[in-house]
Amino acid sequence: MVVWKQRRGTAAALASANEIPADGQIVFETDTNRLKIGTGVTTYTLLPYLDNEIYIADVIGLQTSLNGKQAAGSYSATVHTHVLADVTGLGTAAAKNYPASGNATGVEVVIATDSRLSDQRTPLDSSVVAAKLAPALKIDGGVVT
Repeated sequence: MVVWKQRRGTAAALASANEIPADGQIVFETDTNRLKIGTGVTTYTLLPYLDNEIYIADVIGLQTSLNGKQAAGSYSATVHTHVLADVTGLGTAAAKNYPASGNATGVEVVIATDSRLSDQRTPLDSSVVAAKLAPALKIDGGVVT
């Protein structure tokens, strides 16, 4: 029976020795149960762990790239505004206001509280003729049935 033993030791002991594991050599930390795999050129402390946890310190060169960058939450808010012309595809109603109360004027957008949207409104111009009604409805002596 063949038994393979990997290089092993506590995380502190392996880091203190900081040797260069051979290319493909597995190194096991006995106190953390974590693994590293050697490259043949990188010292132990610079090798990333072989697991799903990635730490900034494990990614060679990442901390150097991050140094001097602005930390999250340390920036101040700035004013950022747009005018209507900066936004495309809004249609003609976008530039209009809505009424604070009551019915909209010709330069305002009609909203749900506008009384002109009611189904109870009576036509004032006598423009309702049979042709405008649903085919199932009939006008008989001025009465819709």
